Amino acid sequence: MLGLFSVNSLLAQKVAPEVSKFLKLENARKKPVVVEIDLEWGKKREGCRGMGICDADIVIKNKGEQHQLIGYGQNKLAIVVLKSKMSQEKLKENFSTNKFVLEQDFVFSNAISEKFKAGSELSGKLKLNKDSYALEELENYFIIYK
Repeated sequence: MLGLFSVNSLLAQKVAPEVSKFLKLENARKKPVVVEIDLEWGKKREGCRGMGICDADIVIKNKGEQHQLIGYGQNKLAIVVLKSKMSQEKLKENFSTNKFVLEQDFVFSNAISEKFKAGSELSGKLKLNKDSYALEELENYFIIYK
């Protein structure tokens, strides 16, 4: 379940123009919820090997451009992956097709879920179900979305 997002956030200006254009954020009636995150790729139960998301943490200190979790519209969630923050091996392993496969459910931390709750209708923990997600490649980013 991706949750319901009805948001009003000042963080929208942090979204790169090419990402904003792809997600059509400039036409949105309400601004998106944007949370900058660090991601570790792989399956948690296999020591972060394989395909999926092993761990996600909120970026607390400004470390420059980061991966982002964006809630926009209703029932829409996108993970924006900054290519320069990933090894070539992980890029090839997780992003070599037109889909992103999440091999096991991933539940985001309380901290990430709370950030979303502040500007959305989300209740409970934010969760991505085991599934294949659409994957769009832009010049500097991959966008994972449903």
